[in-house]
Amino acid sequence: MTPSKTELFQAIDATWPAFAMRTKGIWTLREGKGAGQRVSAASTAKIARKEDVEQAASVMREMGQAPLFMVRGEQPELDGLLEDQGYQIVDPVDVLMMRCESLAEYDQSSLQVIFSKGPLAIMEEIWQDGGIDAPRLAVMDRAAEPNTCLMGRYKNRPVGVSFLGCYQDIAMVHAVEVLTSARKQGVAEAMMRGAAWWAAQQNTEWFTCLTTSENAPAQGLYRKMGMEVAAHYHYRKLVP
Repeated sequence: MTPSKTELFQAIDATWPAFAMRTKGIWTLREGKGAGQRVSAASTAKIARKEDVEQAASVMREMGQAPLFMVRGEQPELDGLLEDQGYQIVDPVDVLMMRCESLAEYDQSSLQVIFSKGPLAIMEEIWQDGGIDAPRLAVMDRAAEPNTCLMGRYKNRPVGVSFLGCYQDIAMVHAVEVLTSARKQGVAEAMMRGAAWWAAQQNTEWFTCLTTSENAPAQGLYRKMGMEVAAHYHYRKLVP
């Protein structure tokens, strides 16, 4: 059965988890410890009122975080309420999905993609080159099992990395990074196909990834491979 939007968002939280999550009123609040918006935003599936937004903002400030809200695709009331209070849209994100078996392709003898339980030092260097720093690497340590780090190679050199976590019947890839000098050489596609192969070995049926709507290269690659948008969200925050 195709995953529901609720299950996809549960997979996001499981495979790229916040440092801590708490419930306050109608909100799920995430403490990110500097690991980015996805693990630092407040979300709710219920109808919010102005006082609810103020409550969430207050708790996030107490946590040392600027107020940040995740608005999922079908929440027009929340979106309008936040807009009325001055919260502006940032980083619309698409959740793309297809069956693992339709994407899986991996030739172990080529060593084009290598799997590792936990990041190798060279993987960390490539991630850091792309701005994926220690707090985000710490997210990988917290992720649900099974999971794996992937390294993509080009001309016998490590040039790309990604992280894959599995939740129930959903595999989700995160933190895809390819060195600038090695882009447009098929490295990202090889890692995605290898990730889908690895996920299929875990008896996971659905392969998913996240990318901003404005990331044209990633959108083009994922659509070319046959992935389709299954869910959407954006953030709202106060912008000076």
